[in-house]
Amino acid sequence: MTLACRCIALMCVAFASVAGAADFYVDPKGNDAGPGTAEQPFATVARAQKAVRELLARKERKQPVVVEIRGGFYELAEPLVFEPADSGTAQSPVIYRAAEGQRPILSGGRRITGWQIGDDGRWRVTLPEVKAGRWSFLQLFVNDQRRLVARLPKRGYFTVADEIKPPAGAPGYTQFVYHEGDLRPDWANREDVIVHAFHVWCDSQMRIASLDPAKRVVTFTGPTRGTRPSTAYRKGNRYLVLNVKEALGEPGSWYLDRPSGVLTYVPLPGEKPESAVVVAPRLEQLLLFRGDVASRRWVEHIELHGLTFAHANWLLGPKGLSLPQAAIGVPEAITAFGARHVVLQRCCVRHTGGYAIGFGTGCRYNTVRRCELFDLGAGGVKVGYAGAGDWRASHEVSKDPEGLASHHTIEECTIAHAGRLHPPAVGVWIGKSPYNKVLHNDIYDLYYTAVSVGWVWGYAPSSSHHNEIGWNH
Repeated sequence: MTLACRCIALMCVAFASVAGAADFYVDPKGNDAGPGTAEQPFATVARAQKAVRELLARKERKQPVVVEIRGGFYELAEPLVFEPADSGTAQSPVIYRAAEGQRPILSGGRRITGWQIGDDGRWRVTLPEVKAGRWSFLQLFVNDQRRLVARLPKRGYFTVADEIKPPAGAPGYTQFVYHEGDLRPDWANREDVIVHAFHVWCDSQMRIASLDPAKRVVTFTGPTRGTRPSTAYRKGNRYLVLNVKEALGEPGSWYLDRPSGVLTYVPLPGEKPESAVVVAPRLEQLLLFRGDVASRRWVEHIELHGLTFAHANWLLGPKGLSLPQAAIGVPEAITAFGARHVVLQRCCVRHTGGYAIGFGTGCRYNTVRRCELFDLGAGGVKVGYAGAGDWRASHEVSKDPEGLASHHTIEECTIAHAGRLHPPAVGVWIGKSPYNKVLHNDIYDLYYTAVSVGWVWGYAPSSSHHNEIGWNH
């Protein structure tokens, strides 16, 4: 069964608990200037969200507020943001559901068309926004499958020839010795080349500052996170070199030449530009639940049923990225702060550059049930810390007792094919958070850990207590 078919299977049963007429309807062929009825639906979820806010402000409801979203591809102009004004109540939750048997895809990407086939058989298209410096991406999806950026070596790994220890007081490692021919100073767009190095249980993704061919020394624009052996470029450690123009050639590989804006794709046998669906990610975040912890204004009682969230971008910063464990500072496609009683049921999150879902400060009593999270750049679900950040931020504990994240349920989900950009990521990560349940999930095809609970080492006090982990496979 293909990934797309698995999502369709979820959609077909997503509806049972909220069947019946909806308050508003959304269709890719609709019109946001219309009334949002079944006959004249809205075109975007954002317009339906606005209508729901107006409805909630007008009168008190005693039954659920339902938005029905029909199947199709919804290209998000910006992330959807749910705030306290979008909240329902226990008696009247706000439900965004897929139409029965249909699969709405809320995409942070853009479809790529207008391909030209060269004499070499490669597909090429010029993207003006890339050339102008307004868009970039490190992922590409063709016919609902991830394609790999041009890399070296094409099989296996390079290895570090020798370690170069940083000077005393340095924040981390910035150099190593490479084997002859592995790195080249004459590569095109060398500032876009990424060296993806593997340490012990973590990794670093770095940009090249300089190469000394005589000494075979590479220097990076930023340091690793610390000088411990676990973050060193030790002799024999493996690494890959990504985004190398000269490496393009394998069927299914691609390269984005940012200065010219030209995207080149080497098709797999049988692929044709007129029938292929090619999507490049644009938005790094697709959905944000944004409550206000300080003022105790939660975003709450919102349910998402049968929706697919796809194509979340991730870009490497100018100093690279080095995180000591679990890719914890990599952001999510769906992020929540100050969210209470939020439900994601029978949803799909796929083709992401980072984690799928994150519940951060002030989140409680939220549920992820019977969802499929797959083809993930990082991991599945984070509880206790969310959003982008560094190692230090993930250790901070809120002094506000209401800021503690707790009481989440992740059950009967499939979390698979993860760590595609960030191999140290975790299937379900719980840090400094109590009273959570991770039950009856299938978690597989990751490079590191299925479930990680704690985020305290040694015998220090931990707020990760009373967590129930059971019957996962």
